[in-house]
Amino acid sequence: MHEISKNIFAYYTSSLQKTYESINKEEIKEYCNLLSETKNHIFFGIGQSEKVASYLRENLNKIRLTSLPINNMHDFFNIVYV
Repeated sequence: MHEISKNIFAYYTSSLQKTYESINKEEIKEYCNLLSETKNHIFFGIGQSEKVASYLRENLNKIRLTSLPINNMHDFFNIVYV
């Protein structure tokens, strides 16, 4: 059991390290600035993407950035064309 948990830990450590190394920090900084300057945020997702949009909304709302996840085209077009 110890060997399995050790392998799982090594896998995720390696995965996080590779992700961190591949991130363009300037693009992240630019995106964060854009998020903070924008009044309202709308995220569209269906299926698993809807879960990601909802998760992002929850976390942005925690830092007082207004956001709305949308999971169908009717709501999306009602908001976009209003």
